[in-house]
Amino acid sequence: MVHEMRVKNVRGEYIRIIEQEQVIELDKSGDIWLMLSVIDVDASHESEITKSHLYNFETREQIFIDLSDTLEEPLTNRELSVLQLMKQGLLSKEIANSLNVSINTINTHRQNILQKLKANNSIEAVNLAQRLGLFNSIQKHIFSETD
Repeated sequence: MVHEMRVKNVRGEYIRIIEQEQVIELDKSGDIWLMLSVIDVDASHESEITKSHLYNFETREQIFIDLSDTLEEPLTNRELSVLQLMKQGLLSKEIANSLNVSINTINTHRQNILQKLKANNSIEAVNLAQRLGLFNSIQKHIFSETD
């Protein structure tokens, strides 16, 4: 298993962390008995994408994991659009004007987003959405609409 993360250090700088886990030995029942985990810090990397994948060392096959599937209830396309505008720092009134809907509609979407992501505020919601790769889903959706 390989996890790539972007985290903020105490100086407020984003750094890349790669954690790799490898099963070394199984017991007689086939359960993991010994495992190696390596963590690598790359302070020069500026990626905003967090991704995880499994790597089969025997076959060299990589299986990428879409973390957005971990939500109990997925966000609607409209909620994803609102979330993208929240990420840009827009206020509810500005989002409402941008999407030609009422501010009450946007506030309802924001509450639904917070509830679905189990976040306490907009900043937490945007950060969690980033870690889950939801902004990648938004880009895929935008590209599929223009085809």
